[in-house]
Amino acid sequence: AKDKGRVFERFLQTYENEVLQHADRRDLFTLNVLYFPSNENLSSLLDQYSVRYPQHLSITTWTNSSTIYNRGLGRHLASRSFGDDALLLFLDIDLIFTGR
Repeated sequence: AKDKGRVFERFLQTYENEVLQHADRRDLFTLNVLYFPSNENLSSLLDQYSVRYPQHLSITTWTNSSTIYNRGLGRHLASRSFGDDALLLFLDIDLIFTGR
């Protein structure tokens, strides 16, 4: 997973191009990122996106140093950010998608 930083950056660029730059799509989605810091520091990249799209992007950094990346914990914590009537879709950053 040494290239996960690059893959995540590509995912964010795709999400920006296909969702955030289109008003009709942007208002339908909220991207919630739970960031587990690792050797690849993506904090500055995440900060840039959260400043550009503060109402459409939620970023939480997991600071518990004794916990490494954990998909189940990430899903649990992310789901707590939304109400019972929200439809949640969990995506892997390797996913490639278009707006078509």
